[in-house]
Amino acid sequence: MTTPTLGRGLAEWVWEQQSVWSQAASAAKARIVRSRLILLALTVAAALAGTVATQVGGAWSRVFAGVAAAALAAAPVLARGTSPKSVAEWTRLRSVSEALKAETYQRLAGVKPYRGADPDETLKRRAGRIINDASDLAAEPGILTPAVRPLPAVSDVTSYARERVEKQLTDYYRPRAKHLAEVSARYLRAATFVSLAIAVTSAVSAIVGANLSVWVGVVTTFSASLVAFSTAQRYSYQQLEFARTATQLSLLLSTFPGDADPARADHFVAESERVISVSNDAWMAKQTEADEPA
Repeated sequence: MTTPTLGRGLAEWVWEQQSVWSQAASAAKARIVRSRLILLALTVAAALAGTVATQVGGAWSRVFAGVAAAALAAAPVLARGTSPKSVAEWTRLRSVSEALKAETYQRLAGVKPYRGADPDETLKRRAGRIINDASDLAAEPGILTPAVRPLPAVSDVTSYARERVEKQLTDYYRPRAKHLAEVSARYLRAATFVSLAIAVTSAVSAIVGANLSVWVGVVTTFSASLVAFSTAQRYSYQQLEFARTATQLSLLLSTFPGDADPARADHFVAESERVISVSNDAWMAKQTEADEPA
């Protein structure tokens, strides 16, 4: 990791710090999602193996019963990876990353609070406070290698509007909103299909007298697990939040004031960062809120 030097080197150092905190946040999120997926698979496997154990005899019955017991025993261990503490640590890592990003963009744009006589001292103080406040999470970011990337091509408010606001709108919020809407719809279709399968299985069992009712529990477990996973991921909520943020950023760009009036330029950047920050805070709060124990 490079050591900050005078002038632009300090912004480069903060940009590197943003990279390692972002990587740590992404890794923490990946661990949570992976644990949720494995937990889903174990829940379904336990239901399936337990049902099969009641339908077969002899040694195979004991084998499937053992598989079901092992899956049930492993589930609580895997659930630790989805605990409120894990989710809170992930959201805090992401919060630090986004805060450092915001400070870097504001410093490069040269807007308030960086219009003073010593903007680099201001950046050092503000970035240092952000990192120090999360010092209990610094173990992983401290050993990661920063991504090799240049500073954003920002030198004034016009380039800030192009590189920060417009790119957030067109490259992140709009595509993510569309993607999340599609993912949410897929899970809804899957849950609906499974619910129909439950109804059909029950109907066939009643009509032909076949012993299919034992499988209804397996299918019900699968449906409930799909819904639980989708709910935990907050796909629908995030889609709405990202769509709302995209609309607000689009409105801000439509009233972009330019660089001529420092006060209006400062307000534009501050309002843009506020919209992005509110969006980040909203979905992170939603994640931790729903993962807290009742």
